[in-house]
Amino acid sequence: MRHADSPPIGPRHARALRSSSLVAMALLAAGCSKPAAESQDSAERTYGEGVQPNAAVTYQPDVILVGDGAKSIRSASADGRVWIIDGHAPHAQDLRPGKIMLATSRAAGRVMKIEPQGEDLAVTLGPMQLGDVLRDADIRFDTPFDPSSLSIQAVPALPYMYRDFAAPAGSPPPPVQVGLAPPAAADRAGEYLVQLLPIQVASATAVPMDKLPAVGKSAGKVSVGDWEMELAVKTDNPLGANGSDKSKQRIALKILRNFTGPGKTGLKAGIDVVVHVSDLRLNSHTVYHGGELDQQASSISLQGLEGVDVDISTGIAEAVGDNKKIRIEIPLEFAKPCPAYGIPLMCQVKFKFLIETALGGKNATLSAASRFNMNGALGAEAGKAIVPKAKERGSIVDSIKGVSLGVSGLVFTFETRFMTGLGVPAFFTGPYAKFIAATGVTHASALNMGLMQDCHATTVKFDAGVGWGLQMPIPELQALKSLLKGKKFESEPYEVSQTFYNNDSFSPDVPACHF
Repeated sequence: MRHADSPPIGPRHARALRSSSLVAMALLAAGCSKPAAESQDSAERTYGEGVQPNAAVTYQPDVILVGDGAKSIRSASADGRVWIIDGHAPHAQDLRPGKIMLATSRAAGRVMKIEPQGEDLAVTLGPMQLGDVLRDADIRFDTPFDPSSLSIQAVPALPYMYRDFAAPAGSPPPPVQVGLAPPAAADRAGEYLVQLLPIQVASATAVPMDKLPAVGKSAGKVSVGDWEMELAVKTDNPLGANGSDKSKQRIALKILRNFTGPGKTGLKAGIDVVVHVSDLRLNSHTVYHGGELDQQASSISLQGLEGVDVDISTGIAEAVGDNKKIRIEIPLEFAKPCPAYGIPLMCQVKFKFLIETALGGKNATLSAASRFNMNGALGAEAGKAIVPKAKERGSIVDSIKGVSLGVSGLVFTFETRFMTGLGVPAFFTGPYAKFIAATGVTHASALNMGLMQDCHATTVKFDAGVGWGLQMPIPELQALKSLLKGKKFESEPYEVSQTFYNNDSFSPDVPACHF
């Protein structure tokens, strides 16, 4: 997967703050210890469904279809890479390093190592491409991506979820805590709990996890070091309400860093991201011949993306040492099994973000808010990108507030990715559509830099990307290449991307304020 930690979002802001882009997106899937009393439905929600034969799909000869689906899974590690499977499951004994294990949508990947554990097998899985699984296939897939129907899955040990660009090499990763908010009283029947090391999922009843939650119910919370993030789905207009033929929802991501305490200083940040959707659905046509994607025949379309809101508020105590450049791939995701043509696919929505601050002077603050409507599908057909239109609601440059002795700036970038596919959390492969929003804000010094203007400047850039391929952290490539011993492996996905909104704004719009 291509990592581009610093794509430009506006040349005029380079002097105040180097623009940075979000890379590999957050991603989360659950590896779970299965209690004996766990129902088959609950196991399949956690691990995915098993493979069902279908004449429309021919698998590659190296693919080992482990039988019994979720029943064959005993547990998974906290990073979702080591799977304990029933050693007596159909074809489990055929597994070898270098082959592809396909037990369920989650328990799927290239076998890196196998170790016996009594009568079970501990199988370590690595990345694979969809073409390593499918030799010949013609798959049409059209599914609603109703966020409120998806379950939360957590991967507290997701590899490379956190990067501090200023940290010394070899610095230990920050501690991670994951939990789900308690359900409302009316939803007690669907109560569930996520615990760490190992992850365990226990259902209080057999009520499906994809039931519509109460409006405003929090979906999940995770702390990565000093950063706390929470996901929620809010339904503004349920399907059928007041005669409506579409549901309107908000996917909300709340990010907080409150670095305070006795003797502590540091960056404070509060960020609210809201993605507005209506009747969200993903439609794809995927064609493979001989393990190669037919790019001209394949297409993908994400429909129902209606807008995005971003509110950012930051502050520091000291100009030196308190500013940060951090990237976090959030180890929570919305997901559910969505098999097609007998292939045990998983539908998921993932998130990641990057923030870089350059606040000037002691006790500096900076805040801004952006509101955008979007209209049209996001996708690709015959190798060409299809992008929506974006229109600003209100002026982000006029929303800027803050106080500082020097020029202050910040960049916030986030990515939301919608995907159907196979694989472990860090190495997921399949068709996807993603939306990337980057916002850069610059505010003049309270001393006005010797000017007579209170200058504000912003850059907003939206990118769309769709493709078929592997989402993986680059450091894993070397281990994979060593295992394959020179065999061809394409790490880059086939992707079509396009910038569909890019605008610089200045207030007042005079030459002196063009930083």
